[in-house]
Amino acid sequence: MSVQGLFSQGLLLLAGFVHLLTGGLTDAHLTRMLAAMLVVIFVNLLHPRRAAYLPMAVYLALGVMDPAMLSFAPLMLYLCLTLPDAPWPAAAPGLLLVYHYRHVDMFLGVILLAALLLRYKDDSLARMQARYFAAVDDSSERATRQQRELSSMQHEQETSVKLAVAQERNRIARDIHDNVGHILSRSLLQVKALSLNPADPDLKRNLDDLHDSLATGMNAIRHSVHNTRQDTLHLDREIQALLDGFAFCPVQYTNAGGSELSLNHKYVVMAVIREALSNIMRHSNATHAAITLSEMSGSHLLLISDNGTNSKAPQGQGMGLAAMEERVRGLGGSVHITTDHGFRILLTLPKENPL
Repeated sequence: MSVQGLFSQGLLLLAGFVHLLTGGLTDAHLTRMLAAMLVVIFVNLLHPRRAAYLPMAVYLALGVMDPAMLSFAPLMLYLCLTLPDAPWPAAAPGLLLVYHYRHVDMFLGVILLAALLLRYKDDSLARMQARYFAAVDDSSERATRQQRELSSMQHEQETSVKLAVAQERNRIARDIHDNVGHILSRSLLQVKALSLNPADPDLKRNLDDLHDSLATGMNAIRHSVHNTRQDTLHLDREIQALLDGFAFCPVQYTNAGGSELSLNHKYVVMAVIREALSNIMRHSNATHAAITLSEMSGSHLLLISDNGTNSKAPQGQGMGLAAMEERVRGLGGSVHITTDHGFRILLTLPKENPL
């Protein structure tokens, strides 16, 4: 029972006692007042269980035997309107008033009307408070969800930038390897050919020195390109960073693969994971997700799943599942998506030599 309800009951109890005192103050009136207070206490203690009908039945029995108990009928009417199956329980005080209709006066009628108005006011206030708290809860939940989505989108954007930078670094490294490396290799062959039968010993020595310098530069370029390509994307580190920024639900990541993925495969794996996490956040009620990277004899496997019960596979979100499948097929792989028992993606990529 709310504080407002208890206050209304106190007012009606006081009004009933005042009505009772119109016949003078006697010990019997004090006993009736005490009995009414006990009924109110036990009804509130047992509310909202059906056991609350028991003290109300005691009051009705007392009212049948003692018409003076009618003074508390408005209070009992208010209480009956709070019981389970209301408003039908309110018929009991009404029948008692009909049974003792000769003892009903205008003062009691006014108190009865006040009881109905107080019940209506308290119900309206309770509904208003319920709507207010529901709105506050919805607003808080919506704000929390939007904050999680914003955080995940920001981290997704940062990851996309990192991937774009990594791809550009890889392209530059490949261009250096293909263009500059080819030129240096050709220069080495030309210098070596010129130094085979030189007429001047000083020229031969200079050509050998030039050959050694070109060879040293060639090795340095090969080493730099190799490091650039290998350091472009640390898969476990990038996946963990992506999961650290995913606040929608806990995600367990397991890398059971024994061999290194190629750089192209790493990009695809990261893109698939980002798209899957985005779909889980936007279209699933999952409380847990799992990402497992493993391998078979000729392929790498990526399994992403959650425990959601309303998972969907929408189109056109982020990279999009359709675009993701097309990108995977371009590498000779396949994607299998199911939503029967939660969102589930199985990605298969053929093995190839790491770049």
